[in-house]
Amino acid sequence: GVGQNEVELAECCDIFLLLLAPGGGDELQGSKKGIVEVADVLVVNKDDGDLQVTARRTASEYKKAIGLLRKPVGWWGGAKQDNQAECSEEQSNNHGPPTAPPVLLISAKTGVGIPELWDTIVRYQSYA
Repeated sequence: GVGQNEVELAECCDIFLLLLAPGGGDELQGSKKGIVEVADVLVVNKDDGDLQVTARRTASEYKKAIGLLRKPVGWWGGAKQDNQAECSEEQSNNHGPPTAPPVLLISAKTGVGIPELWDTIVRYQSYA
């Protein structure tokens, strides 16, 4: 698990990607510790098989929680933007930087979502 000390790592990396496992029972506990607030991208793994429904529910919970966060102007990759609480579909489809951390679903087992994750990382770097 991660705690408040790991939040300091956000200052030491180019992109802070938070990898989340579904169905831990305390999906939003990380927000209490500050780790979600500093993440640039949230990724929920195991979007496959028996855990697919749980993974999608977990991603939905994080998207809702992130909608409550206030990010400073220009936080994503250093780009300047309006300070809005939610990432619209338009923004998540390469029409500008998101105003909240993207929450992506992937499956390391099947490869689902990996190309989209890579595109998000590359897009983040283009705004840096």
